[in-house]
Amino acid sequence: MAIQKIPREQSDINLKTGNEMLLEKRSPSILISMVEDNYEITQSIRGILATDPEFQFNSWYQSGEEAIEKITPDQEGILIMDLNLPGMHGTECIEIISEKFPELKIVVLTSHDDDDFVIRSIKAGARGYLLKDIKMDRLLSELRVIHLGGSSMSLPIAQKVIQLIRPPADTPDNNKSQKKIQGENEKTNFISKREDEVLSLISIGYTYADVADELDISPHTVKRHIENIYRKLNVNSRSQAILKRNRLTDKE
Repeated sequence: MAIQKIPREQSDINLKTGNEMLLEKRSPSILISMVEDNYEITQSIRGILATDPEFQFNSWYQSGEEAIEKITPDQEGILIMDLNLPGMHGTECIEIISEKFPELKIVVLTSHDDDDFVIRSIKAGARGYLLKDIKMDRLLSELRVIHLGGSSMSLPIAQKVIQLIRPPADTPDNNKSQKKIQGENEKTNFISKREDEVLSLISIGYTYADVADELDISPHTVKRHIENIYRKLNVNSRSQAILKRNRLTDKE
């Protein structure tokens, strides 16, 4: 189930803004705040969070300026950030909030996958970059990863970032890298495209179950892909596989 807009007239949830939006106390949970100018999207996210007692919706800010003004130094948890906001752009807001409140974990949730937005958001301090077509259970899983100190990206964004940091195919550096890969391939078969996708997701914190869900395959198939990766790269752990794959593809 992807995020859907809930018409204002169909909602029975009364939202408040800023630090006035404090819910009744519960057992310890993951506090979620939002910077989002769309009321229906905010309602939808709050409804998704309400399905899991581990999460607690905390505050709603309708602009970057409001968030910067009302966030307090003791505010905890995760801040979900839209990018196309009235007034200040989301990437500028991320940079300011990251500097003022470094303990607050920021994750972008947007419909835009532009290269510039992705890079600017990550450089500004975002811990993750998710697209608004994300499934409900996937969103909750990614927020847990952020809460535990990891980084999270939708699969198309993760693939985009990998492409952006790799040298173009026609550059001298990449030609050297390809020669290195060919040398390694004389001793072992290089991993397939699907295996590379699996390893890319593992490298950004996905569990086997997360990878299975993201790629629409079974956990057993994921395990077999991992076994093949270990065999082809001649390694015995995830970290070794990630390092060797990066060494084979990075420029010298």
